[in-house]
Amino acid sequence: MRHYESRLAMLVFMVGFGLMANLAIAQEKKPAASQTAKSPEADERERAEADKVSPDTPVITMDGFCGLSPATVNPDKTACRTVITRAEFEKFADAMDFDADSYRGKSQFLAFYVKFSLFAREAQKQGLDKDPRFQRKLELSRIQLLGQMLLQDFQAKSTQFAPGEMEKFFRENPALFEQATLLRVYIPKTKFKDLPNGVQQPLVDSATEMKLAAQAIYSRARTGTDFEALQKEASDTANYKEESAVKLEKMSRDHLRRSQQIVFDLKPGETSALLEEPNEGYYVFKMVSREMPSFESVKSQVGIALQKHRMDAWINNVTDSAKVSVNEEFFGPNAWQKAGKDH
Repeated sequence: MRHYESRLAMLVFMVGFGLMANLAIAQEKKPAASQTAKSPEADERERAEADKVSPDTPVITMDGFCGLSPATVNPDKTACRTVITRAEFEKFADAMDFDADSYRGKSQFLAFYVKFSLFAREAQKQGLDKDPRFQRKLELSRIQLLGQMLLQDFQAKSTQFAPGEMEKFFRENPALFEQATLLRVYIPKTKFKDLPNGVQQPLVDSATEMKLAAQAIYSRARTGTDFEALQKEASDTANYKEESAVKLEKMSRDHLRRSQQIVFDLKPGETSALLEEPNEGYYVFKMVSREMPSFESVKSQVGIALQKHRMDAWINNVTDSAKVSVNEEFFGPNAWQKAGKDH
C-alpha cells in the first residue's frame, strides 16, 4: 500500500472500527421490511464475482489524500493519491478479525476505512496526535493489542496435541473425568408470587422463612427422606413453578459450579452439607454412585480440559512473572487479588 504505513493510522483503525462495528450490529438487529435473507447460492455467486478481482488490482482509490505520514503530505491535493489493492484491503480486514466475504461486509469495512482515514488526517492537521492524552491512549492500545495477539497465539497452540498426549493427561487427572450419579434438592432463596402475566415475583421479606425451611429439609435429607418428596416440598413451600431435576446422571466435576464441586469428595450414600448460593437459594446433594469412564467415551472432554489446562498454565506463567504490590489505601484491601479473580 502506498502512503499508508503510519502508526497513527493503525491506532485510528482499531479504535474507529469499534464504532463502525456497533453501528453494523445495530443495523443487523433492525433489518428493513423488504430485506430478505440471501440463499447460500447467492453468497457463493458474490464470492465468485469477488474472486475475479486479482490481489494486485486497486479496490480503493483516494484522490486528494496523501496518507498520514508528514513526509508524504503534498500541499497540492490534486497530486495526492492513495491506492489500496485487494490484497492490502483483505490484510487490514484480517488484522481486525473482520469477515469481508460478503458485499455487505466489505461495504461496511470500506465506509470505516475511508471515513476514519480522513478523520485521522484532519486530527493530525489539528495537532491532536501531539496531545498527551492521545499518546497515553496509543500506549494503552499497543499494550492491549500485543496482549490480545499473545492470547490468540496461546489459543492456537493449545489445541495442538502430540500423539498420546490426551490419553496421558486423562490417566494423570482422573478426578477431572470421573462421573457420578447424584441426587439434588434445590430450595429457593425466597417465596414467589404469581403475577397476572405468568411471571413469578420473588418476595424478599420471605428469605428468613425459606432459610428455616431449607435447614429443615436438609435435616430430613440426612436421615434418608426421599429426595423427590423433599424437592416437591421445597417447590411447594416457595410456590416455585420451575421444574428442578432431582436425579443427575453422568455428571463430571466441571458440570457443577466450583462452589459445589466438593460434592465429588463424598462417598456413595453420603449427603453433602447445606450449600448456599447467594441471591439464588440452597442445595443439598447425595452421592449415589461414581465410575471412571473409558478414554474413548470422553475423548472430546479430555481435549477441552487439556486445552484449558495449557491456557491456564501459560497465562499464570506470564502473570506470575512479576510481583505486584498496590496501594491498598487507594485501591482498597486485596485489590490485586480481587482484580485477578474478576478478570
